[in-house]
Amino acid sequence: MTKTFSIDPVQLIATLTEITSAYPGFEWESDRWKRDSRLRSPYRVLVLFGLSPRTRDGLLVDLCRRFFCRFPGSQELAKQGEDFQECVKAIVRQSQVPFVLSLSQVLADRGSVPKTKEELLKINGVGHKVAESVLAYGWGEDALPLDANVYRVLNRIHGDGARPPSVPENCGNY
Repeated sequence: MTKTFSIDPVQLIATLTEITSAYPGFEWESDRWKRDSRLRSPYRVLVLFGLSPRTRDGLLVDLCRRFFCRFPGSQELAKQGEDFQECVKAIVRQSQVPFVLSLSQVLADRGSVPKTKEELLKINGVGHKVAESVLAYGWGEDALPLDANVYRVLNRIHGDGARPPSVPENCGNY
């Protein structure tokens, strides 16, 4: 059975307060959202985080530049013309094609990026961290994107064997 990480809310607030005092000028994502929400795009956040796993930053920047040049908005990605798959394959890596095709179908069916974690998780290639990232950075919702590195740190501190929701117990130490 997979353990999930839980922490006492009082301890969490104390830790966050300590971090904030150690980093003067630190800005919470919720503050940025209040200030810059008109500049945010759930579509662009989903594409960026969806294409980012196992992609080096330098490659990701170029890949996203080409992707958004061809598909600047969700409407363009939802339009699946006759050369759509070939176009996608020319832009992204082979392992990323299923994500893009699945996202395109969801956008064609729904007309917009889903606003719930459950709906985001239905997109091929979207896991808990990507879904939480879209909710937080794209929609401005209360969400906590945790990747495997966060779980490793939490286990070093608390030693409780917690792991990301999608990682089975037989996949090594976290």
